[in-house]
This record gives sequence, C-alpha cells and structure tokens, in this order.
Amino acid sequence: MLRIVFMAASFLVVAATTDARSVAIVDEPAPRQLKIDPLSRNFMSPFLEDFIRPDEFSVEFEEIAITNAYGETLRAWYLPAQNARHTILFCMGNTGNISSMLMYARILLDGGFNVLLFDYQGFGGSTGTATAMSLHGDAMCAFDYLTRTRGIPARDIGVFGVSLGSALAIAVAAERGAGAVAVEDILLPTRQLESIRNRLPNDFATKMAMAAIQTVVLPRVDPFANVPKLKCPMFLMHGENDWLLSPTGTVEIAGISEVPTRVWIMQGAGHAPETLEVNEFEYASQLQSFFRESLDGTLEVPSVAWRSRQDGDEWISTVTIASGKSDHTAAWQIAVGSTVGKFRFAHRLATGEFTIEISTPFEPMSASAIAFHHVSEAPDNAWTANLSDLSRCLAEFRQLERDIGTNCPLQERTVLSNRVLRRVSFRTVEHWAWLKSQLKDPASVHPRVRPRHARMLTEFFATLPTDDQRECLDAVETALQYLPEQPTRYFQLENAGFQLQLQDGLLQQSIILLAKRRFDDGQVDESRRLLRIAVSVGSSGSWLRNEAIALLTKESDFFVAIGSPNHISPFPSMIRRPPFLRP
Repeated sequence: MLRIVFMAASFLVVAATTDARSVAIVDEPAPRQLKIDPLSRNFMSPFLEDFIRPDEFSVEFEEIAITNAYGETLRAWYLPAQNARHTILFCMGNTGNISSMLMYARILLDGGFNVLLFDYQGFGGSTGTATAMSLHGDAMCAFDYLTRTRGIPARDIGVFGVSLGSALAIAVAAERGAGAVAVEDILLPTRQLESIRNRLPNDFATKMAMAAIQTVVLPRVDPFANVPKLKCPMFLMHGENDWLLSPTGTVEIAGISEVPTRVWIMQGAGHAPETLEVNEFEYASQLQSFFRESLDGTLEVPSVAWRSRQDGDEWISTVTIASGKSDHTAAWQIAVGSTVGKFRFAHRLATGEFTIEISTPFEPMSASAIAFHHVSEAPDNAWTANLSDLSRCLAEFRQLERDIGTNCPLQERTVLSNRVLRRVSFRTVEHWAWLKSQLKDPASVHPRVRPRHARMLTEFFATLPTDDQRECLDAVETALQYLPEQPTRYFQLENAGFQLQLQDGLLQQSIILLAKRRFDDGQVDESRRLLRIAVSVGSSGSWLRNEAIALLTKESDFFVAIGSPNHISPFPSMIRRPPFLRP
C-alpha cells in the first residue's frame, strides 16, 4: 500500500454521523446505543463511532443510504476515482465500521477504481441490530445499489472481502455476476460456527438462533457452495501465520475453483489487517493489478504442476510453473504447503516455463505460485522483496523481538512474597546493556513503528527486578524517544487485531517511576513534563490528572497527582494493557 502513511496523522475518534431527516434537532442528542443479538455477539464487534472520515484527508466522497431487506438503513460511502472505468464493492470483516476500512479503500482509489464501502446493519451509521442474519442481504443490497441506482453493469464491478467479508464477497460475485472477486483470509462459516459451538450458552434462544443461521444463512454464504458457481476470476490471499483462520481453507477453495484463480500465500504475514504493513508495496500492487486485469479481460494465471517424493526425513517437491508470457522474466514466489497450514517458500527469477525443487520437513499437499512486482535480483536467479520504509522497519523490529528472546532469555528464581514461596521470571542489567546496543536511532525508524519500540522497552523494563529498575531508568528515557507526538491519533495493526490510540498501562507506570526519580532529584518541572506524557498514554479512565500535576510542588503533592496515597509500585509487571480488538 503506497499511501497508508497518511493515516498516522489523522486516525482519530469522531462522532458518529446521524441522519438529520429522521432525528429531531436538539442541543445534546442522546448517544446511540449499540445493539447486537446475543448469538452474533460471539463473533461480531461493531463500532458506532467513526475513527476518520474521507474528507479529513481530502478524499471526495458521497454519503448514501441503502435500505436493506429488513427495512433498516445502511450507511455507505461512495468514493469516486478520477476517470475510473470500474468500481469495487468492499465487504469488511466483523470488527469496527467502514471508517476503519479506509486503508483498503485508499489502495483501490490509488489503483484507479471507484469504491463503495457500506456498514452492515447495526454497524457504524447503519440502523438496526447487528446480526449475522442480515449480512448476506446487506451485501446484496449494496451491490444492487451500484447496478440499479448508479447503472453500473455487474461485469464492471469487482468485489473484495476480508475475513468475515470474504464469504459474503464470493456469494455476491456468484449470485450477481460480478466481473471479479478478491478475498483475504477466507472464512469457512460452517467450520467456524462449529468451532465456537461449545462456547455458546445451551439455552433455547441460542439453539433457535443457531438453527436459523444453519438453515437460512449458511447455505447462502458457504464458499464451498458458491465458488463452483463463479463465472469471474478470483484472487485468494492469506497470511501464512494467520492464527484465526487457517490458510488451508484458501488452499481448499483454490482446489475447487473452475475459474482463473490467483493464490497468494503471504510469507511472514498473519491475519488482516497486519498484511497491509508487512509488504505494503506488494499488497497494493497485487490487489490493483488483479482487479485491473480481470475487469479488462487480460488476466493471466500460471499453471502449476507438482509431484513429491520422500527422501529420508525430508520431502522433495518438483514444481513446474508455466506462464503465458514466454518472453517475460518474472519474479515468482512458489509456496508448498502441508495439510496443517505449514509452508515452505522459494523465490525464482524465470522466463516462460521452469521447474524448481523445494525441500520440506512435511508431506506437501499443495503448491501455488504468484509473480511479484517489487523485487531486487539476488544470486542464483533468486530475488528479494523491495520493501517500503514502513515494511522494512516493521521487519527489523520483529527481528529484534526474536533476538531478545534468544539473547535475553528470562531467568527464574524463587522469592518469598507474603510468606509464600513463588517462582518469578526476570532479566538482568547485562540484558539491558545488550538491548541498548541493538537499538536504532529513533529518527531512522518509521513513525508508525516507533511506538512498538516504546512498548517493547517498557515491557523489557518491567521484567527487571526492583533494584535493577532503579539502575536502568535510562530504558524508560529511551522509550520516550520512540513515542508518537500525538498518542491519541496512533493506531497499531496486528495479526487479527488492531488498537486505536496509544493506551498502555506498563508504559504509563514506567514513566511515572521516572518522573518520581526526577522529582526526588529536585527537577520538579521535568517531573511535571513526564507526568503529562504519562497522562497522554493512559486510558481515558486513568486516575492521573493534569490538574493535580500543575500543582505539584512537594512529595505529598506527587502522590496526590498520581492518585496514590503514599507510594508507587517500582515493579509494574502486573499492569495489563487494553486488549487488542479481535476480528
């Protein structure tokens, strides 16, 4: 994704929009209440408030209302691209609302496509109760708005769905004759429903709701039923490390497809939305080129044939790739997979048809290949990916996390606490010295990755014993250098989760410890400054207040400012940060 960095400066929470035609004008309207049926609450997490609107980053859009089959009003945003010939309907996942999907819309707009985003019933600006029962109909109504109201031919519409939206996107494309369909992290709803069945209440209402979903919803959205009905090209994307939905589902769906199908197993990536950052250049180019080529009728899909043999503890797969462009050298990523979602990858620069052998520690059950756009040549006809600054810094940070596990392993000892012996894990001053030597200048780290360093440093600091913490307060000082200028506008994408604004209990407590040290040293102004930073990274319900900080003059004032009667904890390892929002 080429333009995702714009979100860092303007990703904030704003009031949800309201239809003025149906609500009386009052000085302080009552806030809307989130409504979701009890069963759907187990796998749907709608947000009412918007995080950002298109006009906040100067993108033209039209807010429209679509009536669904239940008579509820679906809020949608139509975003036109200059001189666009094709339109993409986006079906989001089960968390947030369309304002948190503008990252995807930006990719498609940059590719020259009009985009329609819509809130499911009960999500964002849409009315009604959020329920799995309405999802299929909501997606159909959104597609019908494009064809009936805007007069766009179905063949000129592509459908893109992520996670929960993947099954809906395939259903819409199959039933309405779309021109192309792309999905990321495909959901197999029948299996997913079975996986949560044991966690559901065993009451009559839940049983009736489950029966309704199984008899009414699942037959309409099951990819195993809809993929064979497709008449348009399909693009299947899946992160190899997806912990929520196994990439084996994508491999299975590719196996039953009868239309031109591209498969991209994303190496080193997990579940959306983190895939937007792991290789943002390639993600944007793959999605844009698929829709462009499919809707223009120029899509080419390589043929992939493979056979395997066992060689001791290893399996050797012989994979043959044949491309229609015999005079064109392409950078191929070949993925060989197992039945449980383990993959081995190879990179090869090749022209026309070629064969490659790949060794795996597992019995191979699938093979796929896709040509990359952003690469550099490497020895032996291999290649490496050209990463954006964001993706490169993220990869370096994750490598540092792995190196910490290797070079700074947690040690254990037994301590007496409240007359009870217990085992505790800890690190040492020597470990901090090593980590400090590995850190890069914050100025050289992408702004979207810096806060991850701040969190990592305070998590590390929390594993130091109390005496060592006093000696290693420079770890907290270092963490401060990685903080964003506006913590409330920071957002972090993860493997099947995201967090809006920087709120972190460990980080806050560590900064308070440093503030107390500066206060004890007579640096009252510096102590106040640090406490204000601690306020900015704390939760909205935090006891730390700027009003008390301004009055800070003597030690008793310090404890009043931090909301503690006479002490602070020097070992904040039990402080828990807010959980990530899980799709």
